[in-house]
Amino acid sequence: AAAAVTAMLAGTPVVLGYVDVVCTALGAGLLDRERKPGCSIIGSTGMHMRLAETPDDVQLNEAATGYTMAMPAPGVFAQMQSNMAATLNIDWVLGLASGIL
Repeated sequence: AAAAVTAMLAGTPVVLGYVDVVCTALGAGLLDRERKPGCSIIGSTGMHMRLAETPDDVQLNEAATGYTMAMPAPGVFAQMQSNMAATLNIDWVLGLASGIL
């Protein structure tokens, strides 16, 4: 049924690509199991991540906020905390500084 609707051959594999945050974390080296680096993305949204090699490695903060995303390796996750106004905060500080300088 799906093949007829999409005009693809029956049996053609269809996959969902990873989101930009996971791809950026991969490029930054978050999947390094030896060094276990952290990764922050400062864009319109700020994403701050650490590697959790098992579900037991996920460490909740006091408010139990944040979330995890699966990494493209079996059983490995990125534990994340987001800030929905990362570069907006930088713009705000620069605006304050320009009035002082």
